[in-house]
Amino acid sequence: MKNTVCRGLLFLTVLIICGCEAGAPEAAPPGIPLIHPQASAIPLQNAIRITWDVSVEETLAGYRIYRNTTPETEDPQSIAEVSENDGYYEDSDAIIGVKYYYRISAFDDKGNESEKSDAVSYTLLEKPALVEPVDQAVVETAAPAFAWLGVPGASAYTISVYSRDDARDWEEVWRSEKTYPYQNLRRKYNDDNRAVKPLESGKSYRWRVDSSGGYASGSQSRWRYFLVISDQ
Repeated sequence: MKNTVCRGLLFLTVLIICGCEAGAPEAAPPGIPLIHPQASAIPLQNAIRITWDVSVEETLAGYRIYRNTTPETEDPQSIAEVSENDGYYEDSDAIIGVKYYYRISAFDDKGNESEKSDAVSYTLLEKPALVEPVDQAVVETAAPAFAWLGVPGASAYTISVYSRDDARDWEEVWRSEKTYPYQNLRRKYNDDNRAVKPLESGKSYRWRVDSSGGYASGSQSRWRYFLVISDQ
């Protein structure tokens, strides 16, 4: 009798456990990543950078990046996966002049994948060629002139100049107002009174030119470096 009761209780326990597992809902997929409203070019290579807000979900395992050349959502190509700690991706396979549409999804450690984010689009333009000052130049004025060549498809350009003290990060000291293709592609430092500080003798600086073809197209030139030696 005792054995019969024990076997009955064991059978009932198994039924209860199985029933709970069978009726348990599957884990919900991660939330849809919030992609930022604009992609951008990067100066070190011909690439497009897209960013998004990193999720705080504990089960998150990573993000999947999709790319398409049309605005339609059907069958976008999965081009990469990044870890849950990354909030950006740099597409170094982008072809200049091609408009790309990017979407992001999140996936968890169970393989569940979220819906895809809204799309952001970007078209990479050619990088502006910098003319002067040449790389590693020594300039004898605190107001050097910057010159560059235009690129097809650009509707405006801006110059950025950065300084760095000791081992600290580079700090932007001047971002010029826009220069347009029909103007002379040459500007003197702070000719628009937008500089944070004047250039100092004995300090090294770096500069680049960003081109823009509108809200979602452009490029950034590579960096050039110069040293100021001036009594001004």
